[in-house]
Amino acid sequence: MMSEVNMYIAETDVSIGTGEALGFYGYGGFGSPLSLNEYNGRTFVTNTAGSTAYEECDNCRRTSASGVIIGQTGDGINILNLPNYLATINLRFTHPQAVLIQNARLIAFDGSDTGNAPTGLNVYGAEIIHTSKLQTATGTGDSVWTLMQGSAVQLNLVDSPGTSGISPLGPATTDIRHDWYCALSVSPTIPGDKIFGLRIDLEYI
Repeated sequence: MMSEVNMYIAETDVSIGTGEALGFYGYGGFGSPLSLNEYNGRTFVTNTAGSTAYEECDNCRRTSASGVIIGQTGDGINILNLPNYLATINLRFTHPQAVLIQNARLIAFDGSDTGNAPTGLNVYGAEIIHTSKLQTATGTGDSVWTLMQGSAVQLNLVDSPGTSGISPLGPATTDIRHDWYCALSVSPTIPGDKIFGLRIDLEYI
């Protein structure tokens, strides 16, 4: 068995597999359009065409450089207060032997070339490191959103997070599983449906 990286909905075991995608929509739900410069109101796992919804994800809506609304309404919270289980996605690395992870980064690109930024929309990401279930607690992940622009501006991820991101030995944590949690929020800059790709690059030893 070789190493694998799979994508899940936050802390669930619902995977986003082959032939599936993340779909970001307006407040009206699946199929509802986003207005220009508006941020996602609902997030779903869909087919790659975006024509069928399979699961609804926790929606993370960017409100400011450091702010996020969970779901659709409310005043929002600081992104450091967002728990892992409410993040948009969980990136999960597995290997048959315990390994260290370094230089992990998430890339949002135009779907064709990782050197190119997404076209026609802004894709923001933030790594969430917050194992408590309480939003009053403060995590140690990203304090601001990153505007992801292909390989030029990547979302850097913590080294060796270990199972569930607990990382008992920090970057020296060896494990057969490493979990990263990321909040994602998008905003269109030109009309029409948009497609972008996500890729994770990392090194393990």
